[in-house]
Amino acid sequence: MTDDDRALIEFLAARYAEDWGAARDRELAEGLHESRATRDVDAKRAILNRCVKALTLWPDVSHRELTHAGATLRDLGSVYSDHASYRPQRKPCGWRPSPR
Repeated sequence: MTDDDRALIEFLAARYAEDWGAARDRELAEGLHESRATRDVDAKRAILNRCVKALTLWPDVSHRELTHAGATLRDLGSVYSDHASYRPQRKPCGWRPSPR
């Protein structure tokens, strides 16, 4: 796992904690037990954990799995490209902002 991978993992974990907290606050305000927003964050955390596992198991995983894990991290991170802590080098290959 590279230092860039670690930094992106920490960045994503922090964003997910913020997102989950905001979603949970909305749920409590609306009297909900659970919402799509918290399930969405939980799913993203599961994907992040699978990527971390692949990256920490190196060299016992294939080059393809490592490449896929790294690309997945960049894809997940691209959601937060407007965040002040987002680094442009984290953008996925071929990434372009969507037209508005």
